[in-house]
Amino acid sequence: IHWGVKERPTDIYKISEGFRYQVVNGEAHIAGYVGTDTEIAIPSKLDGYPVTTLGMSALADHTELTSIRLPNTLTLIDRYALSDCKGLTELILPKSLKTIRETAIWGCDSLEYLYIPNAETVEERIVDYDPNLAKIECEPTELPAYWDDRWHGYASEDDIEIVWGVPHPYGEDPVEP
Repeated sequence: IHWGVKERPTDIYKISEGFRYQVVNGEAHIAGYVGTDTEIAIPSKLDGYPVTTLGMSALADHTELTSIRLPNTLTLIDRYALSDCKGLTELILPKSLKTIRETAIWGCDSLEYLYIPNAETVEERIVDYDPNLAKIECEPTELPAYWDDRWHGYASEDDIEIVWGVPHPYGEDPVEP
């Protein structure tokens, strides 16, 4: 029961450029993808709002996606945001990223390569149940103290080649999608 509520908005989400999003504190938080393309580039702005968050389960179950380009305005990738993107083979996370939540990249059966920038918070098992993941390159030169010790989930470093100290593939100033 919510006392004093006169009416509820019928739809807190907007749709622009194939993305369902909501505005939170003047920022666009991606909640879903309603397009049918197999290769997508999330824009840095939607209707003038900077895209800062890839929300919980935002691209979940989009098995048709083979390529996802993330904007350099993105600061948070939430839980299951990229779960079951079974056609995705490579993922390069943007340099602007500050937080990657637990199980953000989960069940991406074809994922072979992942690049992780020097994010401030990398939770436990950000990658998990990604059976073909063979290589992860990371911007930090070694495991940062502020990353969870089990950030790469169930796999041991014998299963996945983890390379530290790799500059961002797009350089210092990534190009906007």
